[in-house]
Amino acid sequence: MKDNQLKYYFSSKGQLSAHEDNDRFNFHPYVRYAKMADDLFAEFKDLKKFSYFSVNQNCQDQVISNISTERLTVSISDLTAVSSDIDYFPNPSCHPKLQTYIEHFGEGNVTFNNDFKPYFLTEFDHSNRNADDGFIAEILIYDDMLNSKQRKVVESYLAIKYGISLVDTATYVNSSNEVLFKATQDYKYRVTAIGRDDGTGLYQKQSKNTQDTDLKFTIGLGEIASWNEYNNTFLEDRHFLFWADNDLDLKFDEESVVLRRWRLKSINHSFHNSKLVVSIDPSVLRGWTIDDHIWLGVKGNDSEENSDALHEFKWVNGRYECYFNFPDVKGEYLELYLKMDRKVNSDPFISNEIKLFPNLQLAGQEISVFFPKRFSNTILASFYKEDGTQERKERISVNEDNYIYHFKTLSPGVYTVHLKNNEIDKTLRYIVTSN
Repeated sequence: MKDNQLKYYFSSKGQLSAHEDNDRFNFHPYVRYAKMADDLFAEFKDLKKFSYFSVNQNCQDQVISNISTERLTVSISDLTAVSSDIDYFPNPSCHPKLQTYIEHFGEGNVTFNNDFKPYFLTEFDHSNRNADDGFIAEILIYDDMLNSKQRKVVESYLAIKYGISLVDTATYVNSSNEVLFKATQDYKYRVTAIGRDDGTGLYQKQSKNTQDTDLKFTIGLGEIASWNEYNNTFLEDRHFLFWADNDLDLKFDEESVVLRRWRLKSINHSFHNSKLVVSIDPSVLRGWTIDDHIWLGVKGNDSEENSDALHEFKWVNGRYECYFNFPDVKGEYLELYLKMDRKVNSDPFISNEIKLFPNLQLAGQEISVFFPKRFSNTILASFYKEDGTQERKERISVNEDNYIYHFKTLSPGVYTVHLKNNEIDKTLRYIVTSN
């Protein structure tokens, strides 16, 4: 694509520390609809056709953008996003999404009155009570109808940058339209990548797929920083690492290995011997407790020549992380899996202890309360500040399938949570820090 085809570009460049959910758009900043002081507006000259791309998230159908000419106004919302290569999930409106819209305003020359200028406007209904549920990360508008190859370049760039999977039949390409990755039949879910492409300006050094809202499986090059631009690791141009999973359950088999597995592919062997960091939230693994060790298994597909290597997850920087160097394997890919190593007498079906973890956490990050798996009841959870002021209270239901309660506290300080019903009366203390 020619640079002069790009007529409008918006990307949030606000205060990076202003958001508590820094992985909402794959460690990139974003703007909340309700907090935008002004709508986004731009005038165009002689607009006759356009290609529109947007990365946004909203939990209702809402008009995101209007593009107007003398003849008509095109309103772009969830219902008018048309791209055969965009993966819409069962409840797509509550996931960050990539939207594409291509339009032509009729054959022949389009003449405009002297007092009329075509314009683009992104406007949000600030009076809507659900407007706070909407976010926008990036908008691109080209004054041409991009062909399928050109669209694939833009969509691949946005998909990798924001952790949004294209459909399993789609291919990912670089700025020269060279194929980087195509999912296999068994490993085609939550396709995610890190990589650099100076032709599109992509420089993604850590990624989590936006559909992964439970395990939060994240890979970073060298580190996992609070924001992608804070990751100081260097990456060569045209170097990429892709991964996808088999979509099996997050539960352990008889050998204490999680059924879901991941395959990693290094494009042109560019990541061999690179230090990678993997982060997960093990609390969603059925059968795991905070007393258990959990390991990352790394296996080459040339299994006869490479034995599995295990790397233990440790609690680092407010999350579970492990490190490993990408091995110099001869096969096409690496296979990753999770394995549990249970401590003696830590079986949750036997333990009667209620535990809170971690008891020292960053503001806005999850804290979990683990209940005995045999326990089944409704509990009143009351939260108090250090001075005894009650912050909030809520009723939670606990049973064998839902025995972990997650919560967040946004303000730093010392807190207690009091858990009470006709069987228990327990107070747990925790500390929330700002950094």
